[in-house]
Amino acid sequence: MHQLTRRINGRVVALTATLSAVATNAFAAVAPAQGDFAYSAYTMAVDDVLKGPIGYIISLAFIAFGFVAVVNRQSGGPAVGLPMLLVGGLITQLDAITASVGCVF
Repeated sequence: MHQLTRRINGRVVALTATLSAVATNAFAAVAPAQGDFAYSAYTMAVDDVLKGPIGYIISLAFIAFGFVAVVNRQSGGPAVGLPMLLVGGLITQLDAITASVGCVF
């Protein structure tokens, strides 16, 4: 039984290594060009909301509430506050993150 398990484990490792070595195409989502479908929705969501005053206020709110949660242990402490601080920082740079990383699927 032990040899059978070792043989199966060796085959699983070999199959995993083979499948991970196979090159596949990666598709990255980019901003739609003007005139494309959903261009106006993308422009409104990214340019008007995230880069505009709404995104700025949301980001500051996350940072402020995260700081209060870290300082005030009754509202969750660092377990709640640190992710809120991280999300607040990410929202301020979300347009750059979207443009640089894209959505690879």
